[in-house]
Amino acid sequence: MDEKPLVSIITPSYNQGQYIKETVNSVLDQTYDNIEYIVVDGGSKDNTLKILERYKNRLTYISEKDNGQSDAINKGFKMAKGEIVGWINSDDILMRDCVETVVDEFIKNNKLGIVYGNLLFIDEEGNQNKIYKVPDIDLDVLLHKRSSIAQPGSFYSMKAVKKVGYLDESLNYVMDYDLWIKLLKISEIKYLDKVLAKFREHNQSKSVSQLDKFTSEKHRVINKYGGSIDILPNKYLKENCYDYWCDKLKPLLVKAFEGAYGKNIGIYGTGGHTTGMLGLYEDIFGDIDFNIFFFDSNEDYWGEKFLNRYVYSPEQINDLELDRIIISSYLYQDEIFKIINNLLKKEVKIIKLYNKDDLLFFI
Repeated sequence: MDEKPLVSIITPSYNQGQYIKETVNSVLDQTYDNIEYIVVDGGSKDNTLKILERYKNRLTYISEKDNGQSDAINKGFKMAKGEIVGWINSDDILMRDCVETVVDEFIKNNKLGIVYGNLLFIDEEGNQNKIYKVPDIDLDVLLHKRSSIAQPGSFYSMKAVKKVGYLDESLNYVMDYDLWIKLLKISEIKYLDKVLAKFREHNQSKSVSQLDKFTSEKHRVINKYGGSIDILPNKYLKENCYDYWCDKLKPLLVKAFEGAYGKNIGIYGTGGHTTGMLGLYEDIFGDIDFNIFFFDSNEDYWGEKFLNRYVYSPEQINDLELDRIIISSYLYQDEIFKIINNLLKKEVKIIKLYNKDDLLFFI
């Protein structure tokens, strides 16, 4: 690779006049100066083309009907001359030193196919919300543990992109996820613990407005590469793969309720997780044949009814002859375990349902 390689950046665009000026400026104001910038517009009807025309001496743009975002990005890739390529959507923003930072990594390691970093989430007005990090990505992680990636601010070896056949144009939502899987099969990846881009969350963005279609398409990609659908959102699996979801969670129900017939069972937690757990129990095993006593840390719930049973305070645990206490929480089970363990004055089994790497839960 050259000491100062050409970097090609593609922006697919369609009716994003509200944001595209900020996107364009974030590319043109990079600290790295050997950049080829191509905007592929899908025939916008708003003020996008007027904005792009102002920059015609500093970028290349075309405007014509396309077959979706993947088609537009591939057009740009095939026009590009750079050794390193990436795309930034027309509502997102590159940090000023993004390109310089990633180029340094590609120069140091010619086996890299992907360099990526952190994202700063912003709202429609550009207000900062949170920093998003997805470190430690590799092929096994993407297929079996976590399907999240950080596409804005990521860059790729053009040689590798060509070798894997560019983006899959049959995909409208997760073409980036699919591309990363293909690239990881033939090249290495580098994560930088640094914000490289701003990702704008708004009601029109596809990842927000069309979440069901987004997840369904990701399901198709996971199946294509032999991945685990456990990494898909629980809600999606519950609604679209119910038998599979039940089979995966049944062992947790057995762990919680085996031998519970006729006994007093404490359940710590009075939210949707508990409702889902007991609802699935009834779906799989039938009527509940044990006595349930609910506990919760929120004093507003004490003495109130939840699922037609009274809710007790944690301090009342020792007043009841309980066989076991089930911690009904996916996120906070370790904290709840400490609370119960500190309060107990008698021998009562405490059941933590989840292991550290479990992906499926009851809500």
